[in-house]
Amino acid sequence: MEFLIAAATTLAGLFVLAYSGDKLVEGASALAQRLKVSDVFIGIVIIGFGTSLPEVMATVSAAWMGKNEMALGNVIGSNIANVGLILAAALLLAKSRENLKGNKRDYFTMLAAMALFTILLLIFEKLSLFSGILLLVFLAFYLFLSLKSSKKGFEDEGDISLSMGVTLLLVLGGLIGLALGANFLINGATSIARMFGVSERVIGITLVALGTSLPELAAAVAAARKGNLGLTVGNILGSNVFNVLAAASASAVFMPLHLDGFHLDLTVMMLFALVTSLLFTGRIKISYSILGLTLLGGYAVYTLYLIMMTQGQ
Repeated sequence: MEFLIAAATTLAGLFVLAYSGDKLVEGASALAQRLKVSDVFIGIVIIGFGTSLPEVMATVSAAWMGKNEMALGNVIGSNIANVGLILAAALLLAKSRENLKGNKRDYFTMLAAMALFTILLLIFEKLSLFSGILLLVFLAFYLFLSLKSSKKGFEDEGDISLSMGVTLLLVLGGLIGLALGANFLINGATSIARMFGVSERVIGITLVALGTSLPELAAAVAAARKGNLGLTVGNILGSNVFNVLAAASASAVFMPLHLDGFHLDLTVMMLFALVTSLLFTGRIKISYSILGLTLLGGYAVYTLYLIMMTQGQ
């Protein structure tokens, strides 16, 4: 009976996530037109921050309760899942090859933010209050630059069928639905994992990270189905930026986040980020399908390795 309840909760979460993600993308696209800003900016700031709220809440909550591995594992694991699973899925579902030059600066911002996060951890072996403040300053500067350039990428698509009230309702309702769906799914999946004896550490860096990244997955799949890869990529880049600059820094206010054995995970996170440069540099042409399968395969190998390691302990 316990397994059936957990399975039902997991499926309910998946349904709510899929529906909410579709409505969020519909509302976000309309909002971009009404505010006369680019889809990339909406994907990074509105959807990127909104879908990162589960990571922020889960990480801060774990830090508040003194669970260092859960807090830091969620940040790192979510960034790995965003690229290895969510970006991979978006690339595999993309209807055609799109020009992603509008995302190039935001990609390098994400890379710089993740590198700063990694360097601070490796040098000091923890994220202290000082490190958290430094990351927040980086975030404020990034948001300022994004807003300043958002008007340049705007493309007028004519009349907007949705009213402002309906648009805001879709965006806010979609974000709330994503948070609720992720909560259902993560609770159900965690219960199932514990039944099969998976360790708390692996649950933290895989299931908890994946669960809090599912809003990004739902939004990415919905956007990819609508043929808007730029919005999808903007969402993923923005979410990764908010994870390392907002979630990690906010958690450091409550307690230092210690490195404690996350060296491999940081390496995987940075490798995934570097591989995605193939989408933006233009120096090497690679099909979306091949890159998507490569990222997905790497994520599967990494996850299986973690599971095998914890079973051997």
